[in-house]
Amino acid sequence: MKKRLSLTLACTLLATVAWAEVPGVAPESPVTFGGYVKYLATVKIPDSGSDTLDQLIHQRFNFEYHPTDEVSFVAGLRNRFFYGDSLDTFSFRERVGDDPGYWDLSKNWLDEEDLLANSTLDRLYVDWRPGAYQARVGRHRINWGMSTLWNPNDLFNVYSIFDFDYVERPGTDALLLARDLGFASRAELVWTFEDDWDHSSLAWRYQFNTLGYDIQLLAGKNGGDTVLGAGFSGSLFEAGVRGEVSHFDPHLDVLDGEKLKRVT
Repeated sequence: MKKRLSLTLACTLLATVAWAEVPGVAPESPVTFGGYVKYLATVKIPDSGSDTLDQLIHQRFNFEYHPTDEVSFVAGLRNRFFYGDSLDTFSFRERVGDDPGYWDLSKNWLDEEDLLANSTLDRLYVDWRPGAYQARVGRHRINWGMSTLWNPNDLFNVYSIFDFDYVERPGTDALLLARDLGFASRAELVWTFEDDWDHSSLAWRYQFNTLGYDIQLLAGKNGGDTVLGAGFSGSLFEAGVRGEVSHFDPHLDVLDGEKLKRVT
């Protein structure tokens, strides 16, 4: 493996606008709109080969509309402008424009020799919370991970820890049904939208707290695998401890031409 030096320069400009009255004087506005602009420059200096310089302008819009206390509509638009040597990398443009979700909400709308611009709707969902119940449908983040970096319980939104420029993390096109069961206790059922049953996921999670530890149990179907998992989070001798384990047992022999195998 070639060693290389990578230098990164980042600059962020944040802006949030909420059309609301003074708290306690008048009801808050149901509309919230905000976003930010970031500039990221990366220099890579390998032991052999050519040095590379990449520049990225990352701009984001976040929109929320709450017509009632129980209902909310959320949309998040991610705009990225790429300039630099990575544009010459094989399939880089295709990977930027690819949308792995059920709906194709990503578009390379400017594709020149030295410049690439992409827009992606990575949040687009309706949320309904009547009392202790919740129903959410659309593209949203379903975070089941409890550990910091290693997250085998995070069945729906796997991401790379090296993509540090993407703080919101990717979302999933899915239906979530949940019910709060008391202090630190909750049950969730998630079904992801896919073109066929073999690729879809249907999983259940139960969370509770005991002896000062947050515990979760999960089970279901994750693509071509049947999955069982558990996770915990708490403290031991005043030090935080977390852990997750998942067991994947294929119920299909082959999926998309790949032979499936049992993994824990």
